[in-house]
Amino acid sequence: MIKRINTHNPECLVFFNPMSSDICFWKNSIPQELINNYEIIFIDYPGYNSPLKEFKSFNDLATHYHEELICKIKKPMHLIGYSYGGLLIQHLLNNEYPYLKSIILVGCSNKLAPRDKEIVSILKSIISHDLYLFSRLLSLFSHRPNEINDNPLIGLQKFSNIKLTTANHKPVLQQLNHILKIKEIDIREQATKSLLIYGEQDRLIDITTIDRFKKLLHNIKFVKLDDESHIADIDKVYKQIVKFLKKLK
Repeated sequence: MIKRINTHNPECLVFFNPMSSDICFWKNSIPQELINNYEIIFIDYPGYNSPLKEFKSFNDLATHYHEELICKIKKPMHLIGYSYGGLLIQHLLNNEYPYLKSIILVGCSNKLAPRDKEIVSILKSIISHDLYLFSRLLSLFSHRPNEINDNPLIGLQKFSNIKLTTANHKPVLQQLNHILKIKEIDIREQATKSLLIYGEQDRLIDITTIDRFKKLLHNIKFVKLDDESHIADIDKVYKQIVKFLKKLK
């Protein structure tokens, strides 16, 4: 499902959500400044607030969004993806888009290290049997320890969000399968203005990730958010997005 706001604005922002999230992840906190100045495009993945359609890999899903949306955009566009959404954007980048103005990745790596693959495999083994336990474990892996201590209901909130936006566990399972097929993503080298935002405590981002992005995205900048983990304070993330976009004007 694709939702477009303010189509009259001269540039557009295309938002791709993290795994197990719908458009509310971005929509509920988006700064008014962005709404006023850009066309906003939110995307719900298959099975979120819509019927589930099967896509066997990131390549298949990227082809779908390329054909249904991205190649049809005829104004300067900025692709913004968090975690799973950033992985999807990287698969889209093997197409050439004359209107692509910038790429913003958040909490996103370019590969799946053995440790990360083990975590995703554990999550996959649980989700079919106990969605609530899956939600709790995902929250433990994604948030800072003191954030969990301050709000022990984060896992329950994630569980509630999944239950409200999907018919069952299968949309999330499909996403887990996409991630497990990744070893390293080959991006077509390019000079598109790019930004990677990541939390200081995000264990998915290491020096290998940084070096590889530098090699593939020649105009990439990096912002490390202090005292944040994989799922960072969304207001801090938006602050960096707004700051980056202003420099492109």
